[in-house]
Amino acid sequence: MRVLMECWLQEKVFNKYYTVLASKLCEHHKFTLQVFSSSIIELRQHIVFLCLVETLSLAVLKAVDLSDISQLTPKRIMHYRMLFETIFEHSDSLVWNIFTRLAVAPEVESLRRVIEFFIKEYLVKMNRAANEKFKVVRKALNNTEGILMLLVGQIP
Repeated sequence: MRVLMECWLQEKVFNKYYTVLASKLCEHHKFTLQVFSSSIIELRQHIVFLCLVETLSLAVLKAVDLSDISQLTPKRIMHYRMLFETIFEHSDSLVWNIFTRLAVAPEVESLRRVIEFFIKEYLVKMNRAANEKFKVVRKALNNTEGILMLLVGQIP
């Protein structure tokens, strides 16, 4: 996995090959990918892709304390904003499904609240266009039944 990460970091543009390979490794070896959190800027497209195909959950962010102001340097804020902005580029149904996966896991309740706060404070306040996606995120994070969206635009 470390070799794979090094290859990802050396790529100048998004290369889906590494993402597919990471997905296969996750399926067969069942290990967590929390190590990605430290290099999230370089890997955000890969992380988003892995979340979209349900290989990875945003629970990986529990390794990073987004609520600790001392850790939230401007550079880190920018990195995590870019991660969420990359997620927000996708359809409402995909955004819904990514965040619903957090809603059904009681052990990440505090992470859900921190993510909601972070998006509101550091993304929505600076980018009003993100407000509609944020509404989807808020509903998804409270979707404890785990109802996934199959068609674009269907929010229970």
